Amino acid sequence: MKHIYERYVTLMFIVVALSTPKLFSQSGTDFWFAPPEITNLHNSPGGEPLYLLISSMGQASTITISQPANGGFTPIIVNVAANKSARVNLTAFKTLLETEPTNTVPVSYTHLTLPTNREV
Repeated sequence: MKHIYERYVTLMFIVVALSTPKLFSQSGTDFWFAPPEITNLHNSPGGEPLYLLISSMGQASTITISQPANGGFTPIIVNVAANKSARVNLTAFKTLLETEPTNTVPVSYTHLTLPTNREV
């Protein structure tokens, strides 16, 4: 009986893996994001560490992370080699990045830009 179950699970895994459509990344030169506020009750202090994970596809990329609505935010420049990934630690900017309070239009939107059209 155990062998039948194992074969069934293996067969289902293979079917799902083969039937999954090809995955695509975002491509362009302009990306915006606004991370939500995470409650401190989740593994205090909540939402830390705060990382932005960036991957380049095929060509090296220079990414600029900025907050246009916040004149005091110094842009962060990240260079990512072709077919590599980078992890940017944004924990120090948590209070500037998190979107709070709820049900308001925040000025904390973060902007990622690339000099030419790339998949990231």
